Amino acid sequence: DGTRFGLIPFKLIPLLECFPEVFILKKDSIQIIGDNFSARTASALAFSTKLKENFEPITNNCDLTNLKIGWRNEKFGVYPIGSDPRSPEKALFTIERALCKVLGIESYGVHCNVFNKDDGGVKNLWIGQRSMDKTTFPGKLDTAIGGGMIYGLTVQENLEKVRNYGLLSTPCR
Repeated sequence: DGTRFGLIPFKLIPLLECFPEVFILKKDSIQIIGDNFSARTASALAFSTKLKENFEPITNNCDLTNLKIGWRNEKFGVYPIGSDPRSPEKALFTIERALCKVLGIESYGVHCNVFNKDDGGVKNLWIGQRSMDKTTFPGKLDTAIGGGMIYGLTVQENLEKVRNYGLLSTPCR
């Protein structure tokens, strides 16, 4: 229906051309096939499944050999640009989390900073450091607790899901 939900880099157009059953490429826009949430979600799932299963030959064929995708098997909601992701009913469809950045789709996360007092009463801020295995920002400093906003979960449920991820961080004064 013409609703904008991302900004796809030009270099990815050859990749999308490999999936005419999923994307309609026009002169001024790219549309995902489907006239409702379920149909668009099915198209996105078909795209991510085929891409994941045939990643190397597809990316080589499209001259995208440097493309790296850290598959998560998590569904992110895709919303019109500027929409509130806390309203799942506004989602246009869902897609594999790892494809949001690749396709220029806005994605959302939950983050929590943790403060504590040591034995001397000094407040410390706990700062996490991302694993070197991450495809996005490996080794960089991070919030103590954080993660992606998985479709269908509330902000609180998403925080509860990721709260144990950051417990290995160390305090910073």
